[in-house]
Amino acid sequence: MLPSIEEVRKIENEIRSATSSSIGERERKIAHLKINLRAGLAGFEDLLKEMRPQDRTAALLLYLERLRREAFQFHMAVQALAFKRKLSGSREAMMEQLRLHTEKCEALALLYGYTVNPPPE
Repeated sequence: MLPSIEEVRKIENEIRSATSSSIGERERKIAHLKINLRAGLAGFEDLLKEMRPQDRTAALLLYLERLRREAFQFHMAVQALAFKRKLSGSREAMMEQLRLHTEKCEALALLYGYTVNPPPE
């Protein structure tokens, strides 16, 4: 199931408010978080090895589905924010930007394994 537009907008607002700290501080946090996430993932995979196969596959499936959903939400929020920040020009130029944005959003949905329904004719 695709995330709601409200979920994407919430993340978009969080991104906007997160720009209040310095770039250096954010870069240090990013490096630290990447290390933590890599270690956490390795620990999770080790824990899975100790589980019964049916429990392992159920836990891994749920984990990966949630990661995919969160990653997709953030990706869409960043795409929406980038679109809004560069939206300008004539009506025709903005319509073209909107068309390209829509194509990018549909490509993202497919990238993350979500089906995109064609608009009704």
